[in-house]
Amino acid sequence: MAVIAVARQISALGDKVSSLAAEALGYKFVDKRMIEERLWDAGLTKDILDKYDEKKPGFIASMTKNRDLYFHYLKTAVLTEAAEGNIIIIGRGAFAILGGIPGVFSVRFVSSMETRVKRTMEDFECGEKEAQQIVTKSDNDRSGFHNSFFNVDWEDPVHYHLVLNTDLLSPESSAGIIESAVEKAVSAEDVQKGDAVIKQRLLAQKIVNCILFEEGIQVHFLDAVVEGQVLLLHGVTSSVAGVERSLEIARRMAPGYEVKSSIAVVQDFKAYP
Repeated sequence: MAVIAVARQISALGDKVSSLAAEALGYKFVDKRMIEERLWDAGLTKDILDKYDEKKPGFIASMTKNRDLYFHYLKTAVLTEAAEGNIIIIGRGAFAILGGIPGVFSVRFVSSMETRVKRTMEDFECGEKEAQQIVTKSDNDRSGFHNSFFNVDWEDPVHYHLVLNTDLLSPESSAGIIESAVEKAVSAEDVQKGDAVIKQRLLAQKIVNCILFEEGIQVHFLDAVVEGQVLLLHGVTSSVAGVERSLEIARRMAPGYEVKSSIAVVQDFKAYP
């Protein structure tokens, strides 16, 4: 079965519809709390989550190691959930993290500003002015979050299989549309291929985490990409020894893969102020 990745504007009913769709499809619904628990288990603090989670980081925050810590373990959390299959993951850039994977179906929920302000007034029990501020801040944060971490415009419909306007559709109708669309658009072959790709990406991400955070090797902009049976490491470091140690770790964690390096060695390179 498919993995459904959901993006939503605040007060566009994305959480409610996703929960209904998960129930109809028999899927697990992965909400904010479940992703947070995985991040806490990985050692991230409340301060880090408050600063980065679905927010646009400030200039200094975007240049610190905590930014990388959040980013890599967020990808790990989403890929770990996706590897289980039969799930709906809401928010956290899941559509971008899982982009291009067969069997992943991406949905975005939108609604008019007027409707979202009214819903926010009810949800937060506040006045119109405060509700407008809440909606505007949320839109800016989520736009900045996706641009900063994934370099994507989350408002661009090209990223989604389906965009639903909950001004015009009830939660029940929206959930039914998702159920029908997924059943028609995602084949068993897509799911099989997607399962393999998700497992490869998760392995690659675990290797990155081990190199950066468990072993503390200074390789900046580190990424691991699997193509067939080849695992390629990308990044920048000032140490040849760091490259060799990274390759050693990757070979140990990915037996059966040919591990190669595309890590550039630049003397005295520093990524952080």
